[in-house]
Amino acid sequence: MNNEKEIIKGLKEFFRDAERIAVIGIGQEWRQDDAVGIVAVERLYNELSGSQELPLSFNDERFHRAGKEIRLYIGADAPESLTGKIRKFKATHVLFVDAAELARMPGEMELVPLSEVKGDEISTHNIPLSVLAKFLELDMGCKVLLLGIQPEKISICFEKKLTPKVDEAASIAAVTIRDSLV
Repeated sequence: MNNEKEIIKGLKEFFRDAERIAVIGIGQEWRQDDAVGIVAVERLYNELSGSQELPLSFNDERFHRAGKEIRLYIGADAPESLTGKIRKFKATHVLFVDAAELARMPGEMELVPLSEVKGDEISTHNIPLSVLAKFLELDMGCKVLLLGIQPEKISICFEKKLTPKVDEAASIAAVTIRDSLV
């Protein structure tokens, strides 16, 4: 069972002194549940905009909540390609949303400090998130956190389709992040 209240509490604490928040969905769309970060950020866009239609690009979308500016990004399998955009935005806080091996049931979520993510493990990303997080912290002085979601399957699939429990978790993650931005 998910611990949404605990995650909301943790995210509220993380966002407490935030001015500009970058939320980045990570994953490979064609590896089934590995796409959960991307889907969660797309659904967060729907939650924040009130629209059911997704834009072609999130680059120009800005949202304001409780004195905070929020921008959404799709990092896919190369979130390091967004460092210039994050620098230009002058993010004070970066939240990655990604599939993560948490040793939990499929769809369960956990907030993970990126200092706890092993940097040398095999990953679907070009650069391990721990290395990217360290770069963002040192280069821009921003705080970085991962909202990890336990995948069920990460096999190659020729359509962006999550397993049912992980699909539900993507929606819960979007609402949880939205509710944390107050």
